[in-house]
Amino acid sequence: MNTSAPGSSDCNQLENSTFSLTPLPFNGVKAAPLDGWQRFNPQNSGSWTQALLDSAESGSFTALWCDIPVSASRHAEALRHKGFTAHSVNENVLKMYKWLDSGSDDRIPRTPHTQVAVGAVCVHHISGTILVVREHNKRTGWKLPGGVLDQGEGLNDCA
Repeated sequence: MNTSAPGSSDCNQLENSTFSLTPLPFNGVKAAPLDGWQRFNPQNSGSWTQALLDSAESGSFTALWCDIPVSASRHAEALRHKGFTAHSVNENVLKMYKWLDSGSDDRIPRTPHTQVAVGAVCVHHISGTILVVREHNKRTGWKLPGGVLDQGEGLNDCA
């Protein structure tokens, strides 16, 4: 799980003059206004929404997340016009995100969602050794082969 910003070491938070950025797992980043959402004028959204995108694009993040208090939800429309998608909402917060990785399709699961994962144990019939794999983008150790089932994919193909 990547909890540091690209190009930095053990960075828990980055800041520009308008937003603080907190790195998230899977190379995402969460942006929060330094002085709260109420300081932004929804009628003049061009400058602050562009500052938000500029702050995230300075890194090589795949997704930009914003937790907007329901009391400041008037800003959701401005974010939607900049390509943000509503993800989820509860009684306090509207979560919105923008997929930043132009080289790949949006992989953020919609809520509610279900994921099916498949694992396999492969034992060599002569030596009795077990196949294990290490993912190149994880800091975890060795694991059994497997993954999350894609829509339309069969269980045997997934493993």
